[in-house]
Amino acid sequence: MNPTPTYHFPPPTPTLETQTLSNSDSDSNTNNNSTLLPRKWSNAPLSGNSPNNNDLRIMHFNVLAEGLSADPSIPPPLPSLKTKESGFGGFDAVPNPALTLSFQNFRASLIIDEIKRISPSIISLVEVDHYEDFFVPILKSLGYTGSCYGAKDLAPGNEFGYFTDGVCLFWKESEFEADNINVGSYVQCATATATFEKVPFAIVRLKMKTGEAAGTTIKVATTHLKSKIGVSNEETRRRQIGGVVDKLAEGEESDLYVLCGDCNTDPQQVGNVPALVVPYLVNECGFTSSYDISSNESSWTTWKKRGEKESKHIIDYIFFKQKQKRWGVVRTLDPPEEKDVPVTRLPAINYPSDHIAICCDLSILHF
Repeated sequence: MNPTPTYHFPPPTPTLETQTLSNSDSDSNTNNNSTLLPRKWSNAPLSGNSPNNNDLRIMHFNVLAEGLSADPSIPPPLPSLKTKESGFGGFDAVPNPALTLSFQNFRASLIIDEIKRISPSIISLVEVDHYEDFFVPILKSLGYTGSCYGAKDLAPGNEFGYFTDGVCLFWKESEFEADNINVGSYVQCATATATFEKVPFAIVRLKMKTGEAAGTTIKVATTHLKSKIGVSNEETRRRQIGGVVDKLAEGEESDLYVLCGDCNTDPQQVGNVPALVVPYLVNECGFTSSYDISSNESSWTTWKKRGEKESKHIIDYIFFKQKQKRWGVVRTLDPPEEKDVPVTRLPAINYPSDHIAICCDLSILHF
């Protein structure tokens, strides 16, 4: 039996939704004429020819929890057990952090802008601590649905008086029918030291409604693994992802499986810390990464500064596997070019998180 989790969720605040939509749709662009960092798409090499239309666009985004970036001068919404040693989540290089890191007054509308300009079919979000009061209503107004939210038990922000964050999935109502939703805060792991691992997950089985792929079943999962480097933490992440993969395999089979997440680990060994998560998914479970992750230097999904430390890594992923080789990646969304990224890195006045949204287009291949 799973442990009993502890959650703290915010009350509904419709004014936040209304304000954000108003800001996002403004003719003068969002937030005092700031614009999102430019992004480009790259075509992927394929062994088959795909149709011109993109059948399935999948996006994953760590949106940076409010509880991990909040203004220390503003009292938290809940009683706190601890006082933060550093304010604004330690993002001390960010200019004007009281504005740039404010979820309600700034980052919320930039997050929606990024979703709108990518226009995915399926959305995976992590570090979400405004699910019911913000993301559900505002994404519904954009044509998405998703009663699929897995919360962290005793999330990091809770002890400082902030709401529980978690992971969630949304999908376009016009494109999919959904069933077999499965969410949770723990997964089983049969090891000598632990019976369960604490890790949030959300899983949904979708059926495509339209186009050549109509009737195709897709099982999608999202998760957020343990943070911080180190051999012990990597071993924990390996147990966590093993439990999530087991959850993804439960129930009816699907034609296509998609696994998204902030795995908090590089695809290759870094220093003396072996890479356990990505090799497990690729070599043992048969997943394929939608991005080229053959080198740690080839790309990045998070780039931040805290104090004197600068961190640039690939730790966010979209993996997929299928019963038959029918689908292939036709395009991926590149990270911003280095010349466009502020010297203070992310978050920034023109990007709302320390992670970038990643996205791929999957299409049916014709040989």
